[in-house]
Amino acid sequence: MTDFGGIDRPATGATNWSFDKPDSATIPRDIHAEATLRRNRSAPRSKELLAAVARLDTEPNALAAREIMEFIAAEYDARGGGVLLGLFSRCYLGPPYVDHMMTVTGQICEHFTRSDPVPGPYANARSLASNPAIEYVEVYGDGAIIPVRTDGKPIV
Repeated sequence: MTDFGGIDRPATGATNWSFDKPDSATIPRDIHAEATLRRNRSAPRSKELLAAVARLDTEPNALAAREIMEFIAAEYDARGGGVLLGLFSRCYLGPPYVDHMMTVTGQICEHFTRSDPVPGPYANARSLASNPAIEYVEVYGDGAIIPVRTDGKPIV
């Protein structure tokens, strides 16, 4: 083989050329998928979605609350913003509750008092959810935490 500046040519005169790819030629992660994810997460949330999240607290009927959670999960699936673990927001039930979380995977809605510890990825959402300008906080499987304003616009 004869070396021609990164191009190896067989010494026998055959026409089999091989090019060594530099490290910079490796394929990056799917940039288009990441751009789509960012764009979808940046899109305003619908009024119907905001109303459904707000109704979770005031719905006394367990079956109706489950239907609301299913609606919310379907809305997020259709939006294509990534794997949503759940939502975290202020609680309007009154004392002793101050906030609550909803997981979309298990569709569990759990209320917390000020002294209750908040589990794992939702813990970072708690301080954001206490802000009156924030309607709720989205918690994603990739670690992203996105506050959503009362007008439906996310803070990305």
